[in-house]
Amino acid sequence: MGGTVRAAMLAATAMILGAGQVQAGAFGLREQSTQAQGLAFAGAASGSGGVSSMFWNPATITMNPGFVAEQNFTYIGLSSEIRPAPGTNPGFARLGGSGELGQGALVPAGATSYQLNDRLWLGLSTGAPFGLVTKPNQVWAGEVYGRSSRIFSLAINPVIGFKVNEWLSIAAGPNIEYFRLTLRQALPVPGLLPTAYPSSFLKGESWGVGFTAGATLTPRDGTVLGIGYRSSVHHDIDGSIGVPLLALAPLAGQVRARLNTPDKLSVGLTQAVSPVA
Repeated sequence: MGGTVRAAMLAATAMILGAGQVQAGAFGLREQSTQAQGLAFAGAASGSGGVSSMFWNPATITMNPGFVAEQNFTYIGLSSEIRPAPGTNPGFARLGGSGELGQGALVPAGATSYQLNDRLWLGLSTGAPFGLVTKPNQVWAGEVYGRSSRIFSLAINPVIGFKVNEWLSIAAGPNIEYFRLTLRQALPVPGLLPTAYPSSFLKGESWGVGFTAGATLTPRDGTVLGIGYRSSVHHDIDGSIGVPLLALAPLAGQVRARLNTPDKLSVGLTQAVSPVA
């Protein structure tokens, strides 16, 4: 029995970690500014999103005099379904599709800037740069790949902005990011039908630190060019893996996985086409 237990643990670990190797852009959230979203994010890095443009380019805080703060809330109504195609293992194809696997979520984001003097600004942005929730049918053709997934993140980004002169501003700051995930999937057990496979799970969380930096150039009134950078954040995700084995007590072990979120380079141009009244 000891060999069977170890084999099950290894199989579940490989299966869950393998399924977790996805493109990070697939769960990246751009909904950090309702104003920028209304403009299809055009010019977000050059200030079109108001003070929340600092998510793409922190130097845009120098475009906001005095004290400015805003909160944004976006509801994401994800809808998706997976159907087995020809070539699917016949033993699983008969289990059918995933059903509606999308789960709705409310994504908050906040941004604040404060002008200290003619040259210096302080800013703070908070939000969820990554997130995903899926929950297909408990029994379906792809159950060994996923029965549910949940990814949650929170980023806190204080910045300092400096207006070098009338046409150039720069800003930078640390990006402190919390990341948590929970993945569940069916565990094939010899002697059981796929409809009776138990679920294994993987849970983990991590804190990581990166940075943001950016600049805005205003060569003339009505023209703003912005460029911003959000670095990759490295996470050492510590967590646990659980494997239920029939009448035996669920087995659990500690796991560690590495994740590097993608870095982001944003360039924006805002141009007034007529004089502002």
